[in-house]
Amino acid sequence: MGRYKGRLIVAEDEALVALGIQLMLTDAGHEVCGVASTAPESVRLAEMHAPDLALVDVRLAHGTDGLAAVSKLQAHLGIPSLLVTAHASYAEAHAAGALGWLRKPFSPDELIRIVDAALAWLHDGLVEVPVPQGLILSHWPSRRQYRH
Repeated sequence: MGRYKGRLIVAEDEALVALGIQLMLTDAGHEVCGVASTAPESVRLAEMHAPDLALVDVRLAHGTDGLAAVSKLQAHLGIPSLLVTAHASYAEAHAAGALGWLRKPFSPDELIRIVDAALAWLHDGLVEVPVPQGLILSHWPSRRQYRH
């Protein structure tokens, strides 16, 4: 199982946080196709760029709902999402259909570890053990495999 370079979008309403996430991802070799500050903008970016993965905050600009964006990205576009938030629980992430969640604040290593694990899972159905905290694999049960 190799390390996969992903095409990602980021939905985050705080400009400095969005920039930090974008820099962490690009420093790790991933491509950030775009950054959205609202839920509708994140869906438009996903329609334009067909990313491998979306990183979505729960509370977005203008009162828009990141959980609703995650649900729409998965249900209508087939694009998996990771919630990157201080506001949602594991249960809320699971109910929205997120592939996982990462609680703010987080370190660059935590962000890259969960993104890399999610991309590996999506690419070949494998994830290294131990599974990163916050990764929810139950939305893709037919591909559940673990590699030690």
